Amino acid sequence: MADHRQDWECSSLKPTKCSCPDGLLSDGPLSKSLQWTQFVNRTETETELRSVRRSVQRGTPFGQPDWQQGTAQQLGLESSLRPRGRSRKV
Repeated sequence: MADHRQDWECSSLKPTKCSCPDGLLSDGPLSKSLQWTQFVNRTETETELRSVRRSVQRGTPFGQPDWQQGTAQQLGLESSLRPRGRSRKV
């Protein structure tokens, strides 16, 4: 185990020649802030963890509600945003 995420062998936080092959990772569409490493290394809140776990379990896009809705629509994942099971009788 590593103390910091950038120290993990397969971390994309600080890619090096030994952590990934050339060309495997791109810089991404947005530049990273000066506090990016601190942000990545911070501890998630219980609410954030629940949200990530729910997204993984349901196959739902993870992000803000508007972005989730648009991305789910583009990818045909609308059903992952609806509650499971049958609708209740009125």
